[in-house]
Amino acid sequence: MRHRIISLLAGAVIGAAGMTSASAMGMMDHGMTRDSGESSGAGADTRSIDRVGARLVQQFCTGCHTSPSPVQHAPGQWPAVVARMKRYMYSRGIKAPDRTQTRAIEAYLEQSAHSR
Repeated sequence: MRHRIISLLAGAVIGAAGMTSASAMGMMDHGMTRDSGESSGAGADTRSIDRVGARLVQQFCTGCHTSPSPVQHAPGQWPAVVARMKRYMYSRGIKAPDRTQTRAIEAYLEQSAHSR
């Protein structure tokens, strides 16, 4: 699971930060975030998910409503909520997150709903 989340974050970092895939993957492989020199570990992974996921939620969700609270839904409900919001965005011609960004948003919301 940890490697799946790291892979998702790497893809999201590439898109959100305008980085090359090599530099993003290098940072993730070495357990480093762009904003700090923190070592990898469970705490660092959670902070990476929070940072990237929150940035993507801010980018895509707040055009229509306030940023959702992760505890607003149970963790298992977030994928359906995100899918519904993407359908709405498509129907209105609003730029929606791509597949990688969607997975990062879901990971952030689900993990944050568990931890809060």
